[in-house]
Amino acid sequence: QNFPNPFNPNTKIQFSLGKDELVSLNIFDIKGRLVKSLVSNSYYPSGYHNITWDGKNNMDIQVPSGMYLYKLVSENQTITRKMVLMK
Repeated sequence: QNFPNPFNPNTKIQFSLGKDELVSLNIFDIKGRLVKSLVSNSYYPSGYHNITWDGKNNMDIQVPSGMYLYKLVSENQTITRKMVLMK
């Protein structure tokens, strides 16, 4: 899960990998539209990782308050979690 949640202005998304893998991590709005691509099919070694989201979209514009979803996809797992941005 991300921490803190709810958050303002940043949140850290933590995940662990059991082996070296390709990873994608994307943020979506509640309607399922892509807001921000944080990691795009990049190689990560096994272990624990933290990725920070600053509440901005792919055009570097601050997104409004609300519920967002992050989706972490690797070779061995797909995880989707809710998070709330409060201003």
